[in-house]
Amino acid sequence: LSSAREILALDPDPELNLEAALASAHLAHEEGRNADAEALWEEAMQLSAGNAEATARCALGLANRWLRDGAPDRAEPLLRQALD
Repeated sequence: LSSAREILALDPDPELNLEAALASAHLAHEEGRNADAEALWEEAMQLSAGNAEATARCALGLANRWLRDGAPDRAEPLLRQALD
């Protein structure tokens, strides 16, 4: 994924950048790199502006991060955002 992101930096494609950020966030989260995952989901959230489905995917990813970390109070607004 890091190689794909390097290539996208040279020839940006907004949709592919978003998908690469989301995939990287999920991978970081599964590897237990929560701070990296959070930063990547925040990046993906910026890239998803105007795309309701992608924004919901970002919000769900971040919410899952907080739920796994035992912080449902931080997850709840993100879950609500994903449903809007």
